[in-house]
Amino acid sequence: MAQFLQLALFVCISVAYCNAIKISLAGTDAALFDKFEKSFNKKFINPSERVKRLGIFVKNLAQMKLLNLLHPETEFGINEFSDMTAEEFQSRLMPADLQDHFAAMNISSDEQKDETSRRQKRATPPTNFDWRTYQKITAVRNQGSCGCCWSFASVAAIEAHYAIRYGTLVALSDQQLLDCDTVNGGCNGGYPYYAMQYVITNGLKQQYYYSYTGTKGACRTSGAGGSSYYLRSFTQLSTDENYLVDYVYNYGPVTMCFTFPSTMQHYVSGVVTLTASQCEAQKSGAHAVTIIGFGTENNVPYFTAKNSWGLNWGENGFFRFRRNYNFCNFTQNLVAPIF
Repeated sequence: MAQFLQLALFVCISVAYCNAIKISLAGTDAALFDKFEKSFNKKFINPSERVKRLGIFVKNLAQMKLLNLLHPETEFGINEFSDMTAEEFQSRLMPADLQDHFAAMNISSDEQKDETSRRQKRATPPTNFDWRTYQKITAVRNQGSCGCCWSFASVAAIEAHYAIRYGTLVALSDQQLLDCDTVNGGCNGGYPYYAMQYVITNGLKQQYYYSYTGTKGACRTSGAGGSSYYLRSFTQLSTDENYLVDYVYNYGPVTMCFTFPSTMQHYVSGVVTLTASQCEAQKSGAHAVTIIGFGTENNVPYFTAKNSWGLNWGENGFFRFRRNYNFCNFTQNLVAPIF
């Protein structure tokens, strides 16, 4: 059974991944809501709840259409969150003031680990690169309404670096960090920096043996089977985006924390080009994801990041954002694991 589950991780692993549901914005509001309801299998508790959700959906549609006019390089549209208000959507995010703390964190010099001694630098990075192409990225997961993106981002990076180092892709436990990391805040937010510290000391169980529940519970590593996977160390990167390109290519994915703009609730595809000041003006919370590649589209350089909201958000669970633009202050807390 465990081998079957491990094999299943590869079914959708490619640059394209599995096809997400996509609905055109053409049509009446009512017709689009019907498509939305059927496509995402929405079940409302009563007719009045459906009317309420329709009203929210219509307001969101208007915002999507405006965003597409203002940002033609990015597509905003219908996804499974299109009947949620910005306030409801915030449950998936970390508190907004956590991003301020990211910038204030002081990392001592002995924690700035240099891993060049363990792996020779390959070459100058190409124009486009994506670790999915090499089957080093596990399938996209869904954190649900628990604000534990810090755990998912950390585990995604750890899984990728393990696969790069040892040649085996292993799905590790997001739930273990949620339950057992006493420094971070569970569903109320946290930092990949502290998550890496936990894994150095305690290791991580496989997801198969310690599965995700979506709520913080008692730590149960003693009752979980299987081996634990330990980090040797981790590193915090500088704010230099060109160095980040080099690092992702030569060593592997990097976790990032950023100011989350409310408009990204409606992101479907393309390159997001919001500046730090624009993100600050739209700030609805903080979020953590994992950078897994980079490229250029229509002469616009970008990074590719893995999210944890399932396949029906963004580009099959991933998104791209403009490089050399200080997108949403993302360079303030870049962390990568070391095996």
